[in-house]
Amino acid sequence: MGWDINLKVRKYKSLNFKVIVPSIVIIIIVTLLTVVISKFYFDKKFGDYIMIKNQNTVQNILMELSEQYSDNKWDYKGMEKISYNALDKGIIVALYDKEDKEIMNIEKNSKDKCNRIMNFIKSSMEGKYGSTTSQFEPVYYPLIKSGEKIGEVRIKFYGPIFYMQNELVFLDIVNKIILGIGVLLILASTVIGFIISRSITRPINKLMTKAKYISKGEYDKKIEINTDILEINDLINSINNLSQSIKEQENIRKRLTGDISHELKTPLTNIQSHLEAMIYGIWEPTEERLLSVKEEAERLSSLVSDMQKLNKYDESSIKLKKDNVNISDIICFVIFQFSNLAKSKNIKIEYEKKNINLYCDKDKITQALVNILSNAIRYSNEGSTIFIEEKLKDNKVIISIEDQGIGISEEDLKYVFERFYRADKSRTRATGGTGIGLTIVKSIVSSHGGEVKLESKLGEGSKFTIILPKEKI
Repeated sequence: MGWDINLKVRKYKSLNFKVIVPSIVIIIIVTLLTVVISKFYFDKKFGDYIMIKNQNTVQNILMELSEQYSDNKWDYKGMEKISYNALDKGIIVALYDKEDKEIMNIEKNSKDKCNRIMNFIKSSMEGKYGSTTSQFEPVYYPLIKSGEKIGEVRIKFYGPIFYMQNELVFLDIVNKIILGIGVLLILASTVIGFIISRSITRPINKLMTKAKYISKGEYDKKIEINTDILEINDLINSINNLSQSIKEQENIRKRLTGDISHELKTPLTNIQSHLEAMIYGIWEPTEERLLSVKEEAERLSSLVSDMQKLNKYDESSIKLKKDNVNISDIICFVIFQFSNLAKSKNIKIEYEKKNINLYCDKDKITQALVNILSNAIRYSNEGSTIFIEEKLKDNKVIISIEDQGIGISEEDLKYVFERFYRADKSRTRATGGTGIGLTIVKSIVSSHGGEVKLESKLGEGSKFTIILPKEKI
């Protein structure tokens, strides 16, 4: 029995390869197409030009030959000169009088030169176009002077089109220029493509290096590179911000670990020391000492309860029981719940009831308002005022709670909704709490499709604003 194992190894290609190679291939294809089309277009237009030029040359030859006839006589030398000039242009001329008698035939008079020119033209055109169908075909034209036919001209040239030596040289030069431009375009495009690729991959390589540092827990090294590519620049800023955010979260985590350790260790140490003292007979197990142990145990239980509560109010696991409720009644209820605590600090709560209805989970929204008002009273100065306002705007219910308390520093503002974060750095539950109240507020509001905002200045107070959609979402 054998095992058939097919292992597929995925081959990864660098971004340079992915960017440059396809670009170069596309550039080469486009350039070659451009060169071929340009050459074809130029050849055709140049051929049209040569055809028209040859036709004009024939007409000029006919006109010049007619001028060689005067007083019923032909100027043989003039005709011969015209015929030789025509031969130099690849045109073979023979002249007949009106009785169809041959007067002059350059093909007979200069047979060697004619053959040489005809062979050159034929070989050049066949070499250029690869066709043997074209030949030197004779065309007969009547020779007219003063409205009277004075003879007939037989003209032979390689048809339908032919090029002379100078025209072939010109055509070859132009084609080489077109080809050279194509090669230069490919080279220039390759260099430009490489430069562009480098401008993209260089910052990305920096990002890769930064990501490796982040994975190792090194968050202080920022990517300092300038690029005019918007997306790359945004990515660099995002990575730098991510690194800073992870660093801050790491600091919060360390602080949280220390806080929770402290919260757990203190009551556990007290319980352990009290029990050991009573077990070993150092202390008598009096009611007072047993109550002290009980209080420490309750303190531990309260901390565990807070953690369970935070898990319960996690945004992803909150189950809402929504109904149409009067948000004003909820606010009045919460104010009543804290009336004694506010009175003990001589704090005045100002609120104008407006009877606004809201589709929400009554208990959850009540809990959110309780947490905010509890903090407002806790951190407000004695004799100050707390302002509560509700309003309806753009089909959204807006609730604001503003105090005149100690406020929150700008440094701490962005962390106050984090789990177990306490802006006052206090480790005492009496003043600092566990730092989960505002986290619960944010989870409740977010689960309703709303948002919670915070404005605060150190020493001047804080303003919490809850924005909730009025109707069903």
